[in-house]
Amino acid sequence: MIAALPLYMKLHSYGEYVFDWAWADAYERNGLKYYPKLLSEIPFIPVTDGRLLALDDQKRAALMALLQSLRQETQTSSAHILYPPADQASALQ
Repeated sequence: MIAALPLYMKLHSYGEYVFDWAWADAYERNGLKYYPKLLSEIPFIPVTDGRLLALDDQKRAALMALLQSLRQETQTSSAHILYPPADQASALQ
């Protein structure tokens, strides 16, 4: 394996430890669609763990670029990576 990113396309926020109903409501009130969205997490568990699985930083950066491209291609509202470790959180910002 060179790189991997566990990812779901979700049509709701059930099963997530971080509920984003307020965001979904704000989107809807402004005539926008919040779902579907892309999500990388372990359902119901707030575990800090690496989601961007890669051999090195260059391949991890390629995963992030692929995620952005996939979000645009699928026309999802957003991509969420819940509870990444600090180094991945910094890179994702």
